[in-house]
Amino acid sequence: MIIIALLAIALASQVLFLSILCPGIIVDAVQNETSTQSKEAGTHQGVHRRYLLINYVVAVLGLPVLLLCVALHAKGTLSMTGLLLSIGIFFLVQVSTIAILFYHGVLPVQQTPNESPDTLAPSGGKPALFSILPIAPVLIAAGLYLAYVTTLLVLWGNSGGNPLPQIVSITVTNLLFVGVILWSYRWMLKDSDERVKRYNELVRMGPIMIFGSIFVTLYLFAKEILFVFDLHEFRPVMMSVALQMIAMAVFYVLGGAMGNRTKA
Repeated sequence: MIIIALLAIALASQVLFLSILCPGIIVDAVQNETSTQSKEAGTHQGVHRRYLLINYVVAVLGLPVLLLCVALHAKGTLSMTGLLLSIGIFFLVQVSTIAILFYHGVLPVQQTPNESPDTLAPSGGKPALFSILPIAPVLIAAGLYLAYVTTLLVLWGNSGGNPLPQIVSITVTNLLFVGVILWSYRWMLKDSDERVKRYNELVRMGPIMIFGSIFVTLYLFAKEILFVFDLHEFRPVMMSVALQMIAMAVFYVLGGAMGNRTKA
């Protein structure tokens, strides 16, 4: 019963944060940006209301469905895999609603601050990668990766198992994150005519990739701990919490980017 109660709380939190609070933060950031432009503000007002309404509908319909899945799992009707899949699909529905803002141009993919490419670095030079990305999260991501791999080697080494599949999986995942960042940085340096746009894309996308690496590693770390202590029933709780952390980091980056545009 304790596990079921914790799962119900985690899922209610997922609905509250990702379908009510975070969309409100994004809309507030967009409205602050367009508050000085009455024409855009009027045009976007309907999109804002539609976006919030759809998220509210997702919250009202989604929570009972999730709680039903929890009840079915408690009765043994729904497997653990089915419950995890239900949580994951609902999460995708929650975050997909932001596509409404992108589609209507309310939340543009790129920014266009009043800067020239020459102002992106001292003396008109090319900005260093770590002058764009926050160094502390990068170090945390790298440290967590090394700690996770070390833990796998120790745990599986003592039990006589083979940790290679997990190590390959987390390594490939992190290389994909790094590859996206480096690809974006390379194009920023190569395309001097659109350096401002490329720079802002990297400023927005880079932290998302870094936080994604951190949360994926934390999730797998916690999963290994649950298996070691035979606490498999806590996996849905852990999954919901991890997904909330990832989504809130993305919403935070997008909201912060909009705030930066307002100041520009």
